[in-house]
Amino acid sequence: MREDLTMVRWVTVQTDTGPVRALVFWAGPKGDGIALKLPLGRVAWILARACGHVGSCASYLYNTVAKLEEFGIHDQNLWRLQELVAGEIKNFSKEDLAQLVTRAAYKKGSSWLEADENRYLPERRLYP
Repeated sequence: MREDLTMVRWVTVQTDTGPVRALVFWAGPKGDGIALKLPLGRVAWILARACGHVGSCASYLYNTVAKLEEFGIHDQNLWRLQELVAGEIKNFSKEDLAQLVTRAAYKKGSSWLEADENRYLPERRLYP
């Protein structure tokens, strides 16, 4: 999927000093490859294994919920998804890890996954 101008929106947000206009980026459910209404467990399975040129979806999800918490925003649905993704990662098999290492090797310049004795290192912090 490629970004385009339909993904950018101006919205009004409330601040301590009153309303301000803010530029936001929106990703809606449109285009090829969009699967709607997947069970949450399936979404977690996919996110735990997905990565792009700037990192893993698991890291992106964790960083999102953690940053929202820093701002006093607790999104129970995102935290539930985070919990499920972390559970997926915790239970990765050696075969899962081998596939992820192989996939990451094809992502030139990506360092989100480090192979060290078949251990999935960076995302280990995503679960207690």
